[in-house]
Amino acid sequence: MQTYIGRGLFIQPAPFACLAASPFLIHPKDTYVKEGDRITLRCKVESNYRIVWLYKNKKLDRGANEDGKLVIKNFGSEDEGDYRCSAKKIGSAFTVLSKVARVYLAFTEKMERDEFKVEATTNNYAIIKCKVPRSKPEAEIYFEFNRRRLYIDRLENHFLMDDGYLHIVSVTEKNSGRYQCFSKNHISGQVQSGYVTNLIVKTPTVPEKPSFYRDPPKKIFIIEGENATIPCCIKSVPPPVIRWGRHPNSLQLPHPRIFQRSDNAIHITKVIPEDQGYYMCQATTADTEQSTYLQVNLRPKVTVERRQIYERSGTRNVQIRCNVRGVPEPKVKWYVNGKPVKKRTSKSLKIKRKSIKDIHN
Repeated sequence: MQTYIGRGLFIQPAPFACLAASPFLIHPKDTYVKEGDRITLRCKVESNYRIVWLYKNKKLDRGANEDGKLVIKNFGSEDEGDYRCSAKKIGSAFTVLSKVARVYLAFTEKMERDEFKVEATTNNYAIIKCKVPRSKPEAEIYFEFNRRRLYIDRLENHFLMDDGYLHIVSVTEKNSGRYQCFSKNHISGQVQSGYVTNLIVKTPTVPEKPSFYRDPPKKIFIIEGENATIPCCIKSVPPPVIRWGRHPNSLQLPHPRIFQRSDNAIHITKVIPEDQGYYMCQATTADTEQSTYLQVNLRPKVTVERRQIYERSGTRNVQIRCNVRGVPEPKVKWYVNGKPVKKRTSKSLKIKRKSIKDIHN
């Protein structure tokens, strides 16, 4: 889960308003760490601000340098969590928070191991299973064929899917053999082995009606700007011709961002909100059709401008609004001088007259 932060808002006793710029030159960044390693988080502000590091929103004294760096030696599970720096203007009570940096230990859960026998007919699909383990960061998935690594990007008829399955199209008897999937965590260096699949490719002797070798997903969630791939695995003898449709809008192929791959999956590059809808793949040789709904999620965006409100202390209530958009609806948290405001999850924050005594962020 990612956190998006507004630019901050100040309140000070005075009868007028003005704009102010953010003092942060460098924000700390998310990172994954191997257990026992040393890490350095960086935060840089303008010269008239002083930095204080926070861990889980509490002041952190150890490891902080005067130049804004935070050094953690021998990183362990007790050090995991959210880090950020608080910038306080020298000679003032102004306090501004940096973006949150989430620091995690790299790990990969144990892969499931099992052995399968899969039969396929020539010129059709073969699907090799792999159960992707939960991992931080996301593990690399790769396969071996007859105990030698498969370099899938060099093979025109092999496709590694987002869920870790290996799709082989237009299979021949040469594709028969032993397949095994592996995961690798590039931070921890951990490598694990998973499912073994023994593939047998046969030449068909009788016609076969179209059917789904693997049911397509009912729904796919994708973030705006990322790529999406929707599989369509229909087999038959003779091999089927696959076409794609879309509802409620029509789908015109070829398209500058959308194309049908040789494995009949449809690939959408740099998804936009207008791509949302139902996508149907169908075998033209029979009434075999299933659909997948593509939902486009929008990253949360804070549109409120950072500004200062100068208000005479105790003269009237002040209401601050945080304009946020996103799909699904983002959750909002408020902070005052670097401290979370309890039970404030709405997009507006009302400050009563008696509370307007200090500068707030």
